[in-house]
Amino acid sequence: LSPRDYDTFVAPYQKMVLDKIKEKYPDVPTVVYIKHSGALVERMAGTGVDVVSLDWTVDMAEGRERIANGRAKAGFDGPGGVQG
Repeated sequence: LSPRDYDTFVAPYQKMVLDKIKEKYPDVPTVVYIKHSGALVERMAGTGVDVVSLDWTVDMAEGRERIANGRAKAGFDGPGGVQG
């Protein structure tokens, strides 16, 4: 998914769903995961989600730097493991 396609076809609707969840269930944490999301990390965080899940294509240290403070990160280290 290209950043342009994400901005056009996904982000507005993803944010709409997240906003409705937060409106009705403000204490429920939200997570977004998109496979092969390296080019979308900042955009995913910008939707207001609580946790941005990074797939194995994103280095965890780089992901931490790219996501604003206050957001949780979860990383999938490929088929072999999970990082927190």
